[in-house]
Amino acid sequence: MNYPALAKTAQRLVKSAGRTITLNRYTPSRNSSTGVVTKGAATVTATPYAVELPAAKGLQMFEAQIKAESLVIQQLRFFVLEAVGQTFAPLPQDEAVIDGAAWPIKGVNGCTPATVPLTYNIMVAK
Repeated sequence: MNYPALAKTAQRLVKSAGRTITLNRYTPSRNSSTGVVTKGAATVTATPYAVELPAAKGLQMFEAQIKAESLVIQQLRFFVLEAVGQTFAPLPQDEAVIDGAAWPIKGVNGCTPATVPLTYNIMVAK
């Protein structure tokens, strides 16, 4: 199976149906005198194309995590992101900026057959 070709196809489909969002990764900063940890500065930023999923599809995909983290009462949104050409894979401690608003990433499921990233599914919550 030609996974790099599949990744390019996935990228093309996400780009044709989606829009760009911004992903930020932060380096936490710890105050040595108080011990308080803050978000710190953004160290890595990416702007992948993303397609928002209907809530029902996203709820199915992240059902176990939603139950485990009591996220049901929060505002949840779900996206499929292109993986080709991205400098980093999203992680739950990262942040997505969507329509100018910051949304913490609460869950990530990657589609990576044979270690080739095709897409990333993310759940964000406020």
